[in-house]
Amino acid sequence: SYYGVVKMKETYKIMLVNAPNPIDGNTSGNYAVFPAMGIVSLGTRIKREHPNIDVKVIDGGNRTTEQIKKTLDEYQPNLVALSILTPTYGEGLEIAKYAKEKYASRIVLGNDHASFFPELILQRRPYVDYVVQAEFGEEPLSHIIKLETGRTQNFPILSNKKQENVYFRDKNGQIQRTPFRRSKLTDIIRSSEDIPDLSLISRQLPEYARAYNERYGAYHDTERKPSVINNVRGCGNGEYRCTYCSIYDLGLNAGDPRLFWEAVKKQNEEHGINFFFEVCDSFLTFQSYIRQLIKQKPFDPKERDIEFEIYARANDVVNIPNATDWLRELNVTRVNLGLDSGDDNMLNLLRKRNKDKKGVLSPSQINYEAVRKLAEAGITVHASF
Repeated sequence: SYYGVVKMKETYKIMLVNAPNPIDGNTSGNYAVFPAMGIVSLGTRIKREHPNIDVKVIDGGNRTTEQIKKTLDEYQPNLVALSILTPTYGEGLEIAKYAKEKYASRIVLGNDHASFFPELILQRRPYVDYVVQAEFGEEPLSHIIKLETGRTQNFPILSNKKQENVYFRDKNGQIQRTPFRRSKLTDIIRSSEDIPDLSLISRQLPEYARAYNERYGAYHDTERKPSVINNVRGCGNGEYRCTYCSIYDLGLNAGDPRLFWEAVKKQNEEHGINFFFEVCDSFLTFQSYIRQLIKQKPFDPKERDIEFEIYARANDVVNIPNATDWLRELNVTRVNLGLDSGDDNMLNLLRKRNKDKKGVLSPSQINYEAVRKLAEAGITVHASF
């Protein structure tokens, strides 16, 4: 049956999977170059709150669907939680169906694509048991685990205007929704114990390093060991959103600057990570946070050969007078700019909102000036179109 509580075995097993790209060996963007830190963060929380549960984390960024199926055969998990984006949705469904049919695993889907279409997914995919509609899955997944292992009989009912949801079927097969309080970054990374534990994907770390250095090593003086950090979230373009944007939650959300540096120090000392990608959608939007980040800097990243990459919006680079000074102070050596086009009409259609404070520059000139400022500061530009 696809419904009902799974009885506890000797050890309850949970497999967290970042769904793979459908093209084996895909080289688009940064896929397979940086670890999927979302599932690592979930695994870290599960280990803390459910110490008797066994957790396996698999990042499909450098694994194929067939490889993940083989791991399922070896592990035979009670529950599989899949992180799915629109390009990886098909592969995620294939893995979910395989786990359900072969091992009666309970299936949870989360991340942006799941958050946009929770009811539609449950209507059409009988092998999916839960869909988490949330920016942070830690709290909802923890309650799903308690429900599945018999530690609670019901979801908590919380009254809050800013809600996130878990969608599921009741015993009669009807789709139900349970709301959760919307989490902030300070709820997720509360102390050093919440810093994502890279030992959960330790076997895959050398693969990210090899892929990054093969692709981008020429832009650095020494070999890089890459990872992801995400202590601020959201986009300065806000809910206006660019035409193509498929990010579920664009609300601005900042974590504790001190824990940013603790994460950098911990992962550098324990795993040799020396290149961190802060994947906030528009890092320079958080000017007050950046000032605090610089003020609370416990060491000079340059002295430890630690570099950073960020995402930035072109108009922030142009409009913030101290932008490149701040980036150099933090040893940001690489900026990912969503330039998207060199055509003013296309940029307007894409809703990029490229404007300078004086109203002199056209949208494409904003792009040009952003690249020029970063280049003059000695910062490598990774541009997307």
